[in-house]
Amino acid sequence: MKKENLISIFDTAILMKNDIAVEITIPGQQTTEVIINRAENLNNKLEFYKKAYDENCIHCMNKEVKIVDAWCINFFKYYDKKSGQLFEN
Repeated sequence: MKKENLISIFDTAILMKNDIAVEITIPGQQTTEVIINRAENLNNKLEFYKKAYDENCIHCMNKEVKIVDAWCINFFKYYDKKSGQLFEN
């Protein structure tokens, strides 16, 4: 993934008020890790990713950490913050 693609996905998520999922390689793990960022935090999180990752989405401090994919999601759509329960319709 290129940084410009990541920024575009963030821009779409911000516009749509969606959350974003970021898939990352982690040293020592057999599979990738997916991090969910809430819509309310996307501007701040995008600035972090811009500083921490190079143009190829490789972490500046650890070359084994790389963003491989990202997508807009609505992860917390059915989440009731008061009860902590998931609701399905």
